[in-house]
Amino acid sequence: MDFAVENGVYVCTFAADDVIIQFERLTQHRDGLKAELTIFAVGATDDPNVPLHQAEMRLNGTNARRDVARYVAGRSLREVDWTGLIETAAVRVLRAYREGDPPILLREAVAPPNSGLLLPPLVRDGEPTILFGDGGVGKSMLALAIALSLHADRGDVLGLTPVATKRVLYLDWEANDWTQRDRMQRLIGEPMPDVLYRRCVGSLRDQVEPLKKMIRTHRVGFLVIDSVALAAGIEPETADAANGFFDALAVLGVGAICVAHVTKSAIEQDKPFGSIFWHNGARSTWLVKKVQEHSSNVFSVGLFNKKNNNGPLHAPLGYNVEFGEDRTTFTRRDVHDLPELAVSEPLRLRIAAALRGGKKTYAELADELNERPDTVSRTVRRHVGKHFALLSDNGVTKVGNRASS
Repeated sequence: MDFAVENGVYVCTFAADDVIIQFERLTQHRDGLKAELTIFAVGATDDPNVPLHQAEMRLNGTNARRDVARYVAGRSLREVDWTGLIETAAVRVLRAYREGDPPILLREAVAPPNSGLLLPPLVRDGEPTILFGDGGVGKSMLALAIALSLHADRGDVLGLTPVATKRVLYLDWEANDWTQRDRMQRLIGEPMPDVLYRRCVGSLRDQVEPLKKMIRTHRVGFLVIDSVALAAGIEPETADAANGFFDALAVLGVGAICVAHVTKSAIEQDKPFGSIFWHNGARSTWLVKKVQEHSSNVFSVGLFNKKNNNGPLHAPLGYNVEFGEDRTTFTRRDVHDLPELAVSEPLRLRIAAALRGGKKTYAELADELNERPDTVSRTVRRHVGKHFALLSDNGVTKVGNRASS
């Protein structure tokens, strides 16, 4: 027998008998370990595309194994030692499940094929990134723009160059296919790429099995999840919902950009809504903020990196988003030129941006940044020598950027 485990699916192949016995959705219950059993056998059914048997089975129950073997033997069109095959497969899966992965020498760990930045600096391959912000700030459109950049290898959509291309599956709990199609056409024009789309209902973890099949069948390499609150299921703000969501993503095994909303307190804390596990479970998070004048067809949006598990926080990204007659365009801009957005940056970076035009006094900086002079002076003094320099101008102390001093 050949035995393999991939993404939670246990496959026992009996080549001599032309039989494959597959176990998935393994769950531990009080009466033992249960799994969904699927048996494929060449020549055992009239239709080769239909499995011989598919049902839930308790793996550690002698009666359960015997009952399945008896039922399958009654359906099979050819003679096979079903009792022996099912017994062998159940014992092998039980042992593998209980033992888990074997230990390895850490120094011999091999880099996975899906590692590294995909669309610097926003998303990494094989890891979840959360875009979070208030409603109506453009998170879904940004997620779609990221997806199109990766899927179609288009650096012009966001002004960011993809490192690799990935086929995208858009999992949508909020909008509908026509809305997303219209957005895609406006963002990328004709011809439109073959991005996959699926309207979803219910929690992500309840849909892992069909999604795994879609990912394998269509060779999907990246997901958009819009939005996290609905994909999490009941009580999405809880730790259990967050952990279940990230467990499901881990089983799916591909990178994802996940759209999340916020509460007022979450914005103040620079974290997504609900449990701290939403922040902890993501490999990186980006706060999205928007500025728009009333009735204008252009708005400005800033993306602020609030978590990065793989290094220092990235500098913010800023865009002007313009809704033309038939196109929507993202144009890069500096968030420091917009005080309403720049306030989300650390004060040190805001001071550095304010000093690009030349040295200034504490009072001038405080007035420009809408901060208290003593707050500005404390921040400057903490970074004197590394980022800032104190300069004398006719007896008046002024602050300059270290590089320009």
